[in-house]
Amino acid sequence: MATRRKPFANDPDGTRLPIKIDTTSNGEFQPRPLSAANVEANRRALVNADDNARHTGKQRRDFLVSAAGAATTLLAFNEVNAATGKRGSSYELPWEAGKDEAAAKEALDGDEFIFDIQGHHVGNIDSWSEDSPLYPARHNYKFFAPQVGCS
Repeated sequence: MATRRKPFANDPDGTRLPIKIDTTSNGEFQPRPLSAANVEANRRALVNADDNARHTGKQRRDFLVSAAGAATTLLAFNEVNAATGKRGSSYELPWEAGKDEAAAKEALDGDEFIFDIQGHHVGNIDSWSEDSPLYPARHNYKFFAPQVGCS
């Protein structure tokens, strides 16, 4: 008898995408809402992940943490952006990467070093402090960005 895996503590329903288009804020600003296309891309990625998980015989959560799950997500972004007429970059992945772990790994695995850093924009601080009514601490901006006093 197979034992059931304990659900992932941070995603018990298996609905977190491995890659997502989202807005977020560290409190410095009110993020812009997602565009309708990005909302649809995230929705489509989950739908496609359900389909591809069934195809591969995996639970959705197990599928989403695989290379094929990441590929499925990126392919959904490509699909929605193409359907909405967006031009420009897309993710170079073969369609089979969404259902074939080996194809997904071949397309996605690499030895690149990713350095993720957050920058803080402090230029034009006067208009930023006056024109940001959604920023709750806008009156304290000099506390959060003391470098604005530098010449």
